[in-house]
Amino acid sequence: SLLFIPILFISSLHAQINPKTKWGDVSQAEIDYKQVPFEKEAAAVILYESGEMLITYTEWGNKIHKRIKILSEKGKEEANFKIVYFTYHNRENIIDFKAQTINFVNGKKEISPVKMKDVYDVPYYGYYYTRTFAFPNVQVGSIIELEYTLLNDNHSYLENWEFQHQLPTLYSSLSIDVQVPIDYIPICTGKKMQEFIKQNKNKKEYK
Repeated sequence: SLLFIPILFISSLHAQINPKTKWGDVSQAEIDYKQVPFEKEAAAVILYESGEMLITYTEWGNKIHKRIKILSEKGKEEANFKIVYFTYHNRENIIDFKAQTINFVNGKKEISPVKMKDVYDVPYYGYYYTRTFAFPNVQVGSIIELEYTLLNDNHSYLENWEFQHQLPTLYSSLSIDVQVPIDYIPICTGKKMQEFIKQNKNKKEYK
């Protein structure tokens, strides 16, 4: 059997944040966002994150898109970013990586991309590595976003998806497209998550 997390679930805590976010397409609500109502001291906030997991005979991967708003000087620490991945026998690889900082100056959008020469893959611990980089030109009010695909060559287990983080998260979703005949065991943690899955277990997308 195959062990992974086959969940399609959306946590949307702020209706004005667009759940159909596209790369570099920032809404006015995101530009105007200054403070998290339920965590007013938050230095930064995850405006949006999504995972699109594809499982086929030849490819197992998760396309990840994350967008963060810097709310205070302390929040600028989020500009130093790390992605942890498993390197034993090349079990995991990062491809199609891109990242950028978005600022608005006098109403005009200015984009500062992360250059690949400033991206480093360094040992973390054991067989784990980190992709380490810093978003450029980050200020209070900046929006930073990244997108990449995490390929997984370990066909017995896929990384779990966390819907909440240390930073408050306004929107998080995971979709899974399974194109091969497999058995799986869904694993959920968190009371609300378990209740959601229990209520929807007979729906087609959870089979």
